[in-house]
Amino acid sequence: IFVGVMLATLSIQKYRGYNVGMFDIGIMSQAIWSATQGRPLEFTIYNGQLSRLGLHVEIIYFLISPIYALFPQPTTLLILQSLLFAIGAIPVFRITRRHLKEPRLALALVVIYLFYPVAQTAVLFDFHGDTLAMPLLLFALDSLEEHHWKSYAFFITFALFSKFYV
Repeated sequence: IFVGVMLATLSIQKYRGYNVGMFDIGIMSQAIWSATQGRPLEFTIYNGQLSRLGLHVEIIYFLISPIYALFPQPTTLLILQSLLFAIGAIPVFRITRRHLKEPRLALALVVIYLFYPVAQTAVLFDFHGDTLAMPLLLFALDSLEEHHWKSYAFFITFALFSKFYV
């Protein structure tokens, strides 16, 4: 919870401080907002209107749109991304505990996951479907090891919905 709140706070402060280096948060916000208006993830770019479905095929944005409809601001996306990443600590703990049979080592790997610089950089770098896929893939691996096939199919499907090349 602490890391999720920390990353959400840092993401929001970066956004509010005009320290985002790309247009991505604006593009994703507009695309998800357009889905709340019944349009297919449309956004405006230099050469006119495009759809995220014609680029990276991030179907998960349709699933995020009801939340965005309730809280229609870019910070909503940053909070969702941060919290989803933090929830990824659950399958890391479960997988590690299952293999190492030592809760302290499992907790150590959770800390490594949560504070891994590359992962935190991904969370703090605007909003992307790839970053949403990370914890979903971890949940899929956990379900796979437990032979929970329906859960596995669910998480793999949503990971693929995050970005078509996942």
